[in-house]
Amino acid sequence: LRGYMQAALTNINHLVECTGRNGDAPQQVNGHGDWHAEKAALLEELTRLRAENERLQDQAQKQGPQRRPVTPRAYPQAPKHTGSERDPEQARSALRTISLRALKDTIAEIYASKSHFDQQCAASRRPRETMERHLYTFLTQRHNQRSAVLDWAQAIIAGIKEHGPHDNDVAVFGKILRHEVDEEFLLVQRQLKQTVYELLRVYLQGRHPLKTEAEVDALLQKKVHAQVYEDEWVGIVKYMFNAEDAVSIIVRVREVIVEHSTRTVHHAVSLQDQSAISYVDFLKVLLDFQLAGHERFLAKFVAIFRQFDMDRNGVLDEAGLRGMLKVLDPRKTETECSELLNLMDPYGHQCITLSECVTFLSKELVALMADPL
Repeated sequence: LRGYMQAALTNINHLVECTGRNGDAPQQVNGHGDWHAEKAALLEELTRLRAENERLQDQAQKQGPQRRPVTPRAYPQAPKHTGSERDPEQARSALRTISLRALKDTIAEIYASKSHFDQQCAASRRPRETMERHLYTFLTQRHNQRSAVLDWAQAIIAGIKEHGPHDNDVAVFGKILRHEVDEEFLLVQRQLKQTVYELLRVYLQGRHPLKTEAEVDALLQKKVHAQVYEDEWVGIVKYMFNAEDAVSIIVRVREVIVEHSTRTVHHAVSLQDQSAISYVDFLKVLLDFQLAGHERFLAKFVAIFRQFDMDRNGVLDEAGLRGMLKVLDPRKTETECSELLNLMDPYGHQCITLSECVTFLSKELVALMADPL
Protein backbone atom coordinates (compact mmCIF):
# COMPACT_ATOMS: atom_id res chain seq x y z
CA LEU A 1 0.00 0.00 0.00
CA ARG A 2 2.83 2.38 0.84
CA GLY A 3 4.39 1.59 -2.54
CA TYR A 4 1.13 2.61 -4.17
CA MET A 5 0.97 5.77 -2.09
CA GLN A 6 4.55 6.79 -2.91
CA ALA A 7 4.02 6.17 -6.63
CA ALA A 8 0.87 8.29 -6.56
CA LEU A 9 2.72 11.10 -4.77
CA THR A 10 5.47 11.04 -7.42
CA ASN A 11 2.93 11.10 -10.26
CA ILE A 12 0.94 14.01 -8.86
CA ASN A 13 4.05 15.98 -7.91
CA HIS A 14 5.19 15.73 -11.55
CA LEU A 15 1.83 16.95 -12.82
CA VAL A 16 1.78 19.88 -10.39
CA GLU A 17 5.27 20.87 -11.55
CA CYS A 18 4.09 20.74 -15.19
CA THR A 19 1.06 22.89 -14.47
CA GLY A 20 3.22 25.28 -12.49
CA ARG A 21 5.60 25.72 -15.37
CA ASN A 22 2.69 26.37 -17.71
CA GLY A 23 0.75 28.74 -15.50
CA ASP A 24 -0.36 30.78 -18.45
CA ALA A 25 -1.56 27.76 -20.39
CA PRO A 26 -4.88 27.81 -22.20
CA GLN A 27 -8.01 27.77 -20.08
CA GLN A 28 -9.15 24.65 -21.90
CA VAL A 29 -6.82 21.66 -22.23
CA ASN A 30 -8.04 19.30 -24.95
CA GLY A 31 -11.62 20.17 -23.99
CA HIS A 32 -11.33 18.57 -20.54
CA GLY A 33 -12.04 21.33 -18.03
CA ASP A 34 -10.48 24.43 -16.65
CA TRP A 35 -6.68 24.37 -16.29
CA HIS A 36 -6.58 26.18 -12.96
CA ALA A 37 -9.42 24.08 -11.52
CA GLU A 38 -7.56 20.94 -12.52
CA LYS A 39 -4.38 22.24 -10.88
CA ALA A 40 -6.29 23.00 -7.66
CA ALA A 41 -7.75 19.48 -7.67
CA LEU A 42 -4.26 18.03 -8.08
CA LEU A 43 -2.95 20.07 -5.15
CA GLU A 44 -5.87 18.94 -2.98
CA GLU A 45 -5.27 15.29 -3.93
CA LEU A 46 -1.55 15.68 -3.23
CA THR A 47 -2.25 17.07 0.28
CA ARG A 48 -4.61 14.18 1.05
CA LEU A 49 -2.10 11.58 -0.14
CA ARG A 50 0.72 13.12 1.86
CA ALA A 51 -1.39 13.00 5.03
CA GLU A 52 -2.36 9.39 4.37
CA ASN A 53 1.26 8.48 3.68
CA GLU A 54 2.41 10.04 6.96
CA ARG A 55 -0.34 8.12 8.83
CA LEU A 56 0.78 4.82 7.32
CA GLN A 57 4.43 5.51 8.16
CA ASP A 58 3.53 6.27 11.80
CA GLN A 59 1.47 3.10 11.97
CA ALA A 60 4.30 1.04 10.50
CA GLN A 61 6.79 2.38 13.04
CA LYS A 62 4.48 1.43 15.92
CA GLN A 63 3.97 -2.09 14.57
CA GLY A 64 7.69 -2.72 14.10
CA PRO A 65 9.51 -4.19 11.05
CA GLN A 66 7.20 -5.35 8.34
CA ARG A 67 7.66 -7.53 5.33
CA ARG A 68 8.73 -5.55 2.29
CA PRO A 69 5.63 -4.81 0.22
CA VAL A 70 5.30 -6.23 -3.26
CA THR A 71 5.81 -3.61 -5.93
CA PRO A 72 2.55 -3.09 -7.79
CA ARG A 73 2.57 -3.99 -11.46
CA ALA A 74 1.01 -0.72 -12.53
CA TYR A 75 1.25 2.64 -10.81
CA PRO A 76 -2.01 4.31 -9.87
CA GLN A 77 -2.93 6.82 -12.52
CA ALA A 78 -3.10 10.52 -11.72
CA PRO A 79 -5.99 12.62 -13.13
CA LYS A 80 -5.78 12.60 -16.91
CA HIS A 81 -5.75 15.37 -19.50
CA THR A 82 -7.22 13.00 -22.09
CA GLY A 83 -9.57 10.08 -21.88
CA SER A 84 -7.27 7.63 -23.68
CA GLU A 85 -4.03 7.68 -21.64
CA ARG A 86 -2.36 4.29 -21.59
CA ASP A 87 -0.17 2.50 -19.09
CA PRO A 88 3.53 3.48 -19.54
CA GLU A 89 4.54 -0.11 -20.30
CA GLN A 90 1.88 -0.32 -23.01
CA ALA A 91 3.04 3.01 -24.42
CA ARG A 92 6.65 1.86 -24.59
CA SER A 93 5.76 -1.25 -26.55
CA ALA A 94 3.16 0.39 -28.81
CA LEU A 95 5.12 3.49 -29.78
CA ARG A 96 8.28 1.91 -31.10
CA THR A 97 7.07 2.67 -34.62
CA ILE A 98 4.58 5.15 -36.00
CA SER A 99 2.87 5.06 -39.38
CA LEU A 100 3.22 7.86 -41.89
CA ARG A 101 -0.46 8.77 -41.58
CA ALA A 102 -0.29 8.89 -37.77
CA LEU A 103 2.94 10.89 -37.91
CA LYS A 104 1.51 13.48 -40.30
CA ASP A 105 -1.64 13.81 -38.20
CA THR A 106 0.50 14.39 -35.11
CA ILE A 107 2.66 16.94 -36.93
CA ALA A 108 -0.47 18.84 -38.00
CA GLU A 109 -1.67 18.91 -34.38
CA ILE A 110 1.74 20.17 -33.21
CA TYR A 111 1.69 22.96 -35.82
CA ALA A 112 -1.79 24.02 -34.71
CA SER A 113 -0.76 23.95 -31.05
CA LYS A 114 2.39 25.95 -31.79
CA SER A 115 0.45 28.63 -33.69
CA HIS A 116 -1.99 29.02 -30.80
CA PHE A 117 0.83 29.04 -28.25
CA ASP A 118 2.72 31.73 -30.21
CA GLN A 119 -0.39 33.92 -30.12
CA GLN A 120 -0.63 33.47 -26.36
CA CYS A 121 3.05 34.32 -25.92
CA ALA A 122 2.67 37.50 -27.97
CA ALA A 123 -0.41 38.57 -26.00
CA SER A 124 1.25 37.93 -22.62
CA ARG A 125 4.70 39.26 -23.68
CA ARG A 126 6.42 35.92 -23.17
CA PRO A 127 9.30 34.65 -25.33
CA ARG A 128 8.48 32.46 -28.28
CA GLU A 129 9.37 28.78 -28.04
CA THR A 130 11.31 26.87 -30.67
CA MET A 131 9.47 24.03 -32.37
CA GLU A 132 11.76 21.57 -30.61
CA ARG A 133 10.83 22.93 -27.18
CA HIS A 134 7.15 23.14 -28.08
CA LEU A 135 7.14 19.48 -29.07
CA TYR A 136 7.69 18.62 -25.40
CA THR A 137 5.24 21.30 -24.22
CA PHE A 138 2.62 19.76 -26.52
CA LEU A 139 3.32 16.20 -25.39
CA THR A 140 3.38 17.15 -21.70
CA GLN A 141 -0.06 18.73 -21.98
CA ARG A 142 -1.44 15.60 -23.65
CA HIS A 143 0.12 12.91 -21.50
CA ASN A 144 0.33 12.58 -17.74
CA GLN A 145 3.57 10.72 -17.29
CA ARG A 146 7.09 11.63 -18.22
CA SER A 147 7.70 8.14 -19.62
CA ALA A 148 4.78 8.54 -22.04
CA VAL A 149 6.09 11.95 -23.15
CA LEU A 150 9.53 10.50 -23.83
CA ASP A 151 8.06 7.50 -25.66
CA TRP A 152 6.01 9.73 -27.95
CA ALA A 153 8.97 12.04 -28.58
CA GLN A 154 11.19 9.08 -29.48
CA ALA A 155 8.50 7.65 -31.76
CA ILE A 156 8.10 10.98 -33.57
CA ILE A 157 11.86 11.40 -34.03
CA ALA A 158 12.18 7.82 -35.28
CA GLY A 159 9.25 8.40 -37.63
CA ILE A 160 10.94 11.50 -39.05
CA LYS A 161 14.09 9.49 -39.79
CA GLU A 162 12.05 6.75 -41.45
CA HIS A 163 9.57 8.80 -43.47
CA GLY A 164 11.43 12.09 -44.00
CA PRO A 165 13.35 10.93 -47.10
CA HIS A 166 10.07 10.00 -48.81
CA ASP A 167 7.64 12.70 -47.61
CA ASN A 168 8.33 16.44 -47.86
CA ASP A 169 5.97 17.44 -45.05
CA VAL A 170 7.82 15.17 -42.63
CA ALA A 171 11.21 16.32 -43.93
CA VAL A 172 10.34 19.99 -43.38
CA PHE A 173 9.11 19.32 -39.85
CA GLY A 174 12.33 17.48 -39.05
CA LYS A 175 14.47 20.34 -40.34
CA ILE A 176 12.47 22.86 -38.29
CA LEU A 177 13.01 20.70 -35.20
CA ARG A 178 16.76 20.61 -35.89
CA HIS A 179 16.91 24.40 -36.44
CA GLU A 180 17.96 23.98 -40.07
CA VAL A 181 15.11 26.01 -41.56
CA ASP A 182 12.75 28.59 -40.09
CA GLU A 183 9.18 27.83 -39.05
CA GLU A 184 7.74 30.34 -41.51
CA PHE A 185 8.99 28.22 -44.43
CA LEU A 186 6.02 25.97 -43.72
CA LEU A 187 3.79 28.75 -45.07
CA VAL A 188 5.82 28.83 -48.30
CA GLN A 189 5.25 25.12 -48.84
CA ARG A 190 1.54 25.43 -48.14
CA GLN A 191 1.28 28.25 -50.65
CA LEU A 192 3.08 26.19 -53.27
CA LYS A 193 0.61 23.32 -52.83
CA GLN A 194 -2.34 25.69 -53.14
CA THR A 195 -0.88 27.36 -56.24
CA VAL A 196 -0.35 24.06 -58.05
CA TYR A 197 -3.90 23.00 -57.18
CA GLU A 198 -5.41 26.25 -58.51
CA LEU A 199 -3.30 26.23 -61.69
CA LEU A 200 -4.47 22.71 -62.46
CA ARG A 201 -8.06 23.89 -61.98
CA VAL A 202 -7.48 26.74 -64.44
CA TYR A 203 -5.98 24.31 -66.94
CA LEU A 204 -8.99 22.00 -66.70
CA GLN A 205 -11.40 24.92 -67.07
CA GLY A 206 -9.61 25.93 -70.27
CA ARG A 207 -9.72 22.41 -71.62
CA HIS A 208 -13.44 21.99 -70.77
CA PRO A 209 -15.00 25.45 -71.20
CA LEU A 210 -18.55 24.07 -71.41
CA LYS A 211 -18.45 22.17 -68.12
CA THR A 212 -19.95 23.63 -64.97
CA GLU A 213 -17.82 24.57 -61.98
CA ALA A 214 -19.03 21.49 -60.13
CA GLU A 215 -18.02 19.27 -63.05
CA VAL A 216 -14.58 20.90 -63.20
CA ASP A 217 -14.18 20.35 -59.44
CA ALA A 218 -15.00 16.67 -59.93
CA LEU A 219 -12.37 16.42 -62.67
CA LEU A 220 -9.86 18.18 -60.43
CA GLN A 221 -10.45 15.79 -57.53
CA LYS A 222 -10.01 12.85 -59.85
CA LYS A 223 -6.83 14.37 -61.25
CA VAL A 224 -5.12 14.93 -57.88
CA HIS A 225 -5.65 11.24 -57.10
CA ALA A 226 -4.34 10.11 -60.46
CA GLN A 227 -1.85 11.43 -63.04
CA VAL A 228 -1.03 14.77 -64.59
CA TYR A 229 0.03 14.70 -68.23
CA GLU A 230 3.09 16.33 -69.71
CA ASP A 231 1.32 19.35 -71.16
CA GLU A 232 -0.25 19.96 -67.75
CA TRP A 233 2.81 19.64 -65.53
CA VAL A 234 5.14 21.41 -67.95
CA GLY A 235 2.74 24.36 -68.16
CA ILE A 236 2.52 24.59 -64.36
CA VAL A 237 6.31 24.46 -63.96
CA LYS A 238 6.94 27.15 -66.58
CA TYR A 239 4.32 29.41 -65.02
CA MET A 240 5.64 29.09 -61.46
CA PHE A 241 9.40 29.18 -61.94
CA ASN A 242 11.98 31.14 -63.89
CA ALA A 243 13.54 29.58 -67.00
CA GLU A 244 16.63 28.19 -65.27
CA ASP A 245 14.71 26.61 -62.40
CA ALA A 246 12.03 25.32 -64.78
CA VAL A 247 14.62 23.39 -66.79
CA SER A 248 16.01 21.78 -63.62
CA ILE A 249 12.54 20.78 -62.44
CA ILE A 250 11.48 19.38 -65.83
CA VAL A 251 14.62 17.24 -65.91
CA ARG A 252 13.89 15.98 -62.41
CA VAL A 253 10.26 15.16 -63.23
CA ARG A 254 11.40 13.12 -66.23
CA GLU A 255 13.85 11.25 -63.98
CA VAL A 256 11.04 10.39 -61.56
CA ILE A 257 8.89 9.15 -64.44
CA VAL A 258 11.72 6.88 -65.61
CA GLU A 259 12.40 5.66 -62.07
CA HIS A 260 8.72 4.83 -61.63
CA SER A 261 8.48 3.03 -64.97
CA THR A 262 11.38 0.73 -64.07
CA ARG A 263 9.62 -0.30 -60.85
CA THR A 264 6.32 -1.22 -62.50
CA VAL A 265 5.31 -4.13 -64.68
CA HIS A 266 5.85 -3.26 -68.33
CA HIS A 267 2.73 -3.24 -70.44
CA ALA A 268 1.43 -1.39 -73.45
CA VAL A 269 0.74 2.26 -72.62
CA SER A 270 0.04 5.32 -74.71
CA LEU A 271 2.68 7.96 -75.37
CA GLN A 272 0.64 10.33 -73.23
CA ASP A 273 0.77 7.95 -70.28
CA GLN A 274 4.51 7.41 -70.74
CA SER A 275 5.14 11.09 -70.02
CA ALA A 276 2.62 11.36 -67.19
CA ILE A 277 3.44 11.53 -63.48
CA SER A 278 1.22 11.03 -60.48
CA TYR A 279 0.03 14.27 -58.91
CA VAL A 280 1.58 13.25 -55.58
CA ASP A 281 5.00 12.60 -57.13
CA PHE A 282 4.84 15.82 -59.13
CA LEU A 283 4.01 17.84 -56.05
CA LYS A 284 6.86 16.21 -54.14
CA VAL A 285 9.34 17.20 -56.87
CA LEU A 286 8.25 20.84 -56.57
CA LEU A 287 8.27 20.82 -52.76
CA ASP A 288 11.69 19.16 -52.60
CA PHE A 289 13.07 21.69 -55.08
CA GLN A 290 11.70 24.56 -53.00
CA LEU A 291 13.12 23.08 -49.79
CA ALA A 292 16.56 22.54 -51.32
CA GLY A 293 16.61 26.13 -52.57
CA HIS A 294 15.63 27.50 -49.17
CA GLU A 295 18.33 25.43 -47.47
CA ARG A 296 20.94 26.86 -49.85
CA PHE A 297 19.65 30.35 -49.09
CA LEU A 298 20.00 29.79 -45.33
CA ALA A 299 23.16 27.67 -45.33
CA LYS A 300 25.67 30.43 -44.54
CA PHE A 301 23.39 32.06 -42.00
CA VAL A 302 22.67 28.80 -40.16
CA ALA A 303 26.42 28.12 -39.93
CA ILE A 304 27.02 31.58 -38.42
CA PHE A 305 24.01 31.24 -36.08
CA ARG A 306 25.40 27.97 -34.70
CA GLN A 307 28.70 29.65 -33.85
CA PHE A 308 26.81 31.67 -31.22
CA ASP A 309 24.17 29.09 -30.28
CA MET A 310 26.34 27.56 -27.57
CA ASP A 311 23.58 25.33 -26.17
CA ARG A 312 22.51 24.09 -29.62
CA ASN A 313 18.90 24.83 -28.73
CA GLY A 314 18.09 27.24 -31.56
CA VAL A 315 18.10 30.30 -29.27
CA LEU A 316 20.46 33.27 -28.86
CA ASP A 317 20.84 35.67 -25.94
CA GLU A 318 21.78 39.35 -26.34
CA ALA A 319 25.52 38.70 -26.48
CA GLY A 320 25.03 35.95 -29.05
CA LEU A 321 22.82 38.15 -31.23
CA ARG A 322 25.24 41.07 -31.11
CA GLY A 323 28.13 38.79 -32.01
CA MET A 324 26.22 37.28 -34.92
CA LEU A 325 25.20 40.70 -36.23
CA LYS A 326 28.85 41.78 -36.27
CA VAL A 327 29.76 38.72 -38.30
CA LEU A 328 26.89 39.26 -40.73
CA ASP A 329 27.84 42.91 -41.22
CA PRO A 330 31.07 44.14 -39.58
CA ARG A 331 30.06 47.72 -40.44
CA LYS A 332 27.06 47.67 -38.12
CA THR A 333 27.38 50.12 -35.26
CA GLU A 334 26.47 49.36 -31.66
CA THR A 335 23.48 51.66 -32.04
CA GLU A 336 22.22 49.71 -35.05
CA CYS A 337 22.71 46.44 -33.19
CA SER A 338 20.77 47.81 -30.20
CA GLU A 339 17.92 48.91 -32.46
CA LEU A 340 17.66 45.42 -33.96
CA LEU A 341 17.86 43.87 -30.50
CA ASN A 342 15.00 46.05 -29.24
CA LEU A 343 12.97 45.08 -32.29
CA MET A 344 13.60 41.33 -31.94
CA ASP A 345 13.55 41.11 -28.13
CA PRO A 346 11.51 44.10 -26.93
CA TYR A 347 10.93 42.71 -23.42
CA GLY A 348 14.50 41.61 -22.74
CA HIS A 349 13.86 37.87 -22.47
CA GLN A 350 17.31 36.99 -23.84
CA CYS A 351 15.59 34.37 -25.97
CA ILE A 352 15.76 34.98 -29.74
CA THR A 353 15.01 31.99 -31.97
CA LEU A 354 16.46 31.16 -35.36
CA SER A 355 13.03 31.67 -36.93
CA GLU A 356 12.82 35.20 -35.50
CA CYS A 357 16.31 35.96 -36.82
CA VAL A 358 15.32 34.84 -40.32
CA THR A 359 12.19 37.00 -40.16
CA PHE A 360 13.86 40.18 -38.90
CA LEU A 361 17.19 39.88 -40.73
CA SER A 362 15.92 39.31 -44.27
CA LYS A 363 18.04 42.18 -45.63
CA GLU A 364 21.19 40.76 -44.05
CA LEU A 365 20.38 37.26 -45.34
CA VAL A 366 19.97 38.46 -48.92
CA ALA A 367 23.32 40.27 -48.71
CA LEU A 368 24.93 37.16 -47.24
CA MET A 369 23.56 35.00 -50.05
CA ALA A 370 25.03 37.39 -52.62
CA ASP A 371 28.45 37.39 -50.91
CA PRO A 372 30.73 34.96 -52.83
CA LEU A 373 32.66 34.29 -49.63
